[in-house]
Amino acid sequence: TMNTEELDCDHVMGADGMNSRVRGAMCEQGHIGEAITTLDYRYFELEIPPTADGGFALDPDGVHIWPRPEGLFVALPNQGGIFTGTLFFAKDPSSVFHEGYEHEERVRVFRRAYEEVAQLAPGFEHMLAVAPPSDIRAVRCSPWHVGDKVGLIGDACHAIVPFYAMGMNT
Repeated sequence: TMNTEELDCDHVMGADGMNSRVRGAMCEQGHIGEAITTLDYRYFELEIPPTADGGFALDPDGVHIWPRPEGLFVALPNQGGIFTGTLFFAKDPSSVFHEGYEHEERVRVFRRAYEEVAQLAPGFEHMLAVAPPSDIRAVRCSPWHVGDKVGLIGDACHAIVPFYAMGMNT
C-alpha cells in the first residue's frame, strides 16, 4: 500500500527513483504506461572500507571484478577510500545466496569463493546477514509527463540495470 499525502502545488517533478511514488500515481490514474523488467539475478551490496591510513584497499583507477561460479563480485571506488562492492548471483534456489540458506553457509561459501574480498571487507559477515538481496530491475514508461503539470526524471522514468552504466561510472 502506498502512503498518500495531499499537496497543493502547481508542478510536480518525480525524481524519486526506481520505486517512484509519483510514477505509481500517474500509472494508477491511467496517465502513463510502464514496463518493469526483472532479471533472473539478484544482488547484495557490501562495503570495502579504506585502509588504516585512509587509503584505498584496491587500485582506485579501475573496476575490480571477481567472476566465480557462485556469482560475480564487482568493486567500484568511491570518495573517501571506500569501495562499493556488489555481489551478483542467480535467482536460482540452488544458489547459496538465495533465501532459505543458513547464514553460516553463505559466509563459508563467500569466504571460499571471494577470499581476497573477505580479507579486504572485515564486516562482510555482518553485511551478508543484514543486507537484503535486491532484484535487478529496469523501468520504462511513456510518456514521462502529464501536460506541463507533472513530470518524471532519472530512474523514476527510465531506470536501467546497474551494470549497464559501469563504464560511465568508472
